[in-house]
Amino acid sequence: MILRKVIVDGKEVYEPLEKEEAKKLDDYSDLVFTDEDEKDDFFDEIEDEEDEEDNNLFEKVGKFFKKGKNFKDRNIIAMLPFLDKEELHEIAMGIIEGKEEYQDLNLVCVAPFLDDTDCDMIFTYLVQSEDHRLKKQVYGFVPFVSKECLTCLVDSFLEGKNQNIEMDRLYPFMPNKDLKRLFDYYIKKRKENK
Repeated sequence: MILRKVIVDGKEVYEPLEKEEAKKLDDYSDLVFTDEDEKDDFFDEIEDEEDEEDNNLFEKVGKFFKKGKNFKDRNIIAMLPFLDKEELHEIAMGIIEGKEEYQDLNLVCVAPFLDDTDCDMIFTYLVQSEDHRLKKQVYGFVPFVSKECLTCLVDSFLEGKNQNIEMDRLYPFMPNKDLKRLFDYYIKKRKENK
């Protein structure tokens, strides 16, 4: 059974929730599962659905350019190549600051026009975000990030931070030295768990 923690009259109460309702939530931190297998199955399904979404990045970007979310979004994306470096930096900072006008902007479409520093800042912001919608954009944004930024992410992961990032989805973009560090880390963990 899936339960959701809610506050009613100042008290914590747990209400039952159907799986499909739970999947629609932006934040899963208030969910409680009465069965560990059910919890594992739930998050496996979420991961599979996200994998399907991220499966073909180029197809998604192509569809976005052809159809767009709406006419205004297409126009906004079409203008990006013509903005100068400072204006693009302002957009990057607006995304990081959570400005309302940038909240629904498709970051994967913006990334090719930003410089490395701005891409790295946005990627770091996405990694550290508690917002599930933003967090899942990490995997589509990673091709535009510098190797140094990925090395910093691996550093923090090895220190026990950012453990909710699915590192295996980032392997194709990582420098070999970082892959080796992760390999050694997993071997050590495996040995410790025996």
